[in-house]
Amino acid sequence: MALVRPIPLNVSESSTSPMPTENHNGERRYTDEQIADDYTAGYMRSRAMVLYTGTVFWPPPTQLRSTCKVDVSLFPFDEQRCSLKFGSWTYHGFQVDITNRSGNIDLTNYVPSGEFDLVKVLNFHHRGPFNEPVPNWARVLVLDRLRRFLRMKLSNR
Repeated sequence: MALVRPIPLNVSESSTSPMPTENHNGERRYTDEQIADDYTAGYMRSRAMVLYTGTVFWPPPTQLRSTCKVDVSLFPFDEQRCSLKFGSWTYHGFQVDITNRSGNIDLTNYVPSGEFDLVKVLNFHHRGPFNEPVPNWARVLVLDRLRRFLRMKLSNR
């Protein structure tokens, strides 16, 4: 059993303090429904950043891959919505809050499909009943089928 004790920090408004996290019990974060590959099995050593406000930023070295079901009822003129939901299974929003550090989604590693075009990304941060914050953060990727892809496939018949 790990004992929790205060750690004296000399932190000013303009600094952060990296702390080793190997002895901390971290909460595992998952996407609600669409984990295709689970890279969260055990955290690698990482450092938590403690801000002067008491905010702790702990970016675990994690990669998540997801898949989305495709609704073909409106094919070929369809728009698909892929929902990615992140939340805590352990804590409510008065204990932990999941936020994105930037206003935009990072598309650096986005791989275009060739069949769909990424039209927009919607951002949601949900609150629970009685204004109790629920640490649930969602992104909805809106994909539009590329018409040229369809024409190319039909012309090859």
